[in-house]
Amino acid sequence: MMGRTHAFTGLFVGLIFASTLNTSLVDKFLIVLITIFASLLPDIDSPKSTLGRKIKIIAVLSKHRGVMHSIIPLLGIYLLVNYFVGFNYAFAFATGFASHILLDLITKEGIHFWPTGIKIRGPVRVGGFLEYIFLLGQILLMVLFFT
Repeated sequence: MMGRTHAFTGLFVGLIFASTLNTSLVDKFLIVLITIFASLLPDIDSPKSTLGRKIKIIAVLSKHRGVMHSIIPLLGIYLLVNYFVGFNYAFAFATGFASHILLDLITKEGIHFWPTGIKIRGPVRVGGFLEYIFLLGQILLMVLFFT
């Protein structure tokens, strides 16, 4: 999926999660930001992605849709964030990161589950019509639920 689709999905799941919490507006805002960031993080291994262009060393050292598109960084970062900052922020990170992986699973390019090499892919072409329909649907749902 394109970066904007991942970011909007991160925004959407972040808003849903934040809306369930009985916490301050600042905490809710941070939770949404963390979810958006985490939804973009797996593509840090691509030199064409927003994060990959800024932190080039990861893209040089790792194959795109490799280790960063696996459960290992998701669990590792979740555990660290949970230990040092708390569950709500860790859960926000995990939902954003997982949303990225799930969206990439339904693309024609799919994901190779590192280190197994198992590949899963779906029918959606990156930047294709179905992706734009999905993105538009998310935007409409956000408008309906959060206005």
